[in-house]
Amino acid sequence: MKKNWTILCAVAALFAVSAQAQLPDAVRLGVAASSTEVSYAAPTTTVRVTLTIQKKVVRTGPYARFAQKYLGVMVPLSDKNIYVIQEARIETVGGKETVGKVGPEAELPPMPTVPGPAALGEDDFMKVTPDRMSIGNKSQEELAREAATTLFSLRKHRFDLITGEAGENVFGAGLEAALREIDRMEGELLALFLGKQYEETLVKEFTVVPEAGKTNYIVCRFSADQGTMSGSDLSGTPLILSVESEKTFSPLPEKREKTPKTYYAVPDYARCRLLDGTTELATVRIPIYQFGGIVGISEPALKR
Repeated sequence: MKKNWTILCAVAALFAVSAQAQLPDAVRLGVAASSTEVSYAAPTTTVRVTLTIQKKVVRTGPYARFAQKYLGVMVPLSDKNIYVIQEARIETVGGKETVGKVGPEAELPPMPTVPGPAALGEDDFMKVTPDRMSIGNKSQEELAREAATTLFSLRKHRFDLITGEAGENVFGAGLEAALREIDRMEGELLALFLGKQYEETLVKEFTVVPEAGKTNYIVCRFSADQGTMSGSDLSGTPLILSVESEKTFSPLPEKREKTPKTYYAVPDYARCRLLDGTTELATVRIPIYQFGGIVGISEPALKR
């Protein structure tokens, strides 16, 4: 029986050596041994979650509440920010990764787009009125009506230039320059009613250290109007990192022997998924050392 046990341990040790060669994730440990115990520091896997977020900044025009009356269009009546997760990435720090895209993006009414990320305020909108001297004596609605009248006048003037009804001496480069200026002024006038918007891309990173026996981790919380928030802010929807071990690691049977051993930290693989409710943003299969264990192989077995 003792002979059979020795053969079994030797075969198991040789199998472990072969497995180590096939598992590049296994890490050889440095140890400090005494007559009664062996000490070592095992590696720990850290999982990093990276979110790429599109931020849309919407600023209402000073004449927004008159847009339907004078232009016949509905526009937002208050400033807002809209956040959309464009891409989610899960990776071990310095390890393998996966990428998943989500959508669709939130729909916005058509608006002139201006470069960001500079903040927009009322001073960024042009003030248009035929009589600049009387601007202080006119109501907001009167100014809006005059701006709309100027807008329609510009459009008619463009039409006359294109059809040749006006500007018979305007042609070639001069006509192109005139049309570009009309387009610019029209865009500024439209912004008074439709408002302006710009986009910028934000990248947020979060780290999680998995623990044996724990499956779900709140990475952060997210809302369409505030973006990412702390996990304790209940006003947002939690983004959950689900880490499910495959439980394939099985330690070799230990036998008390005096021969020196070489110790390896062997990870177990886990399926990691980033979830927004029932929507899967990203998924990856990665090795996690906390779910594996330590394998000690005797040096005589290694030399065979």
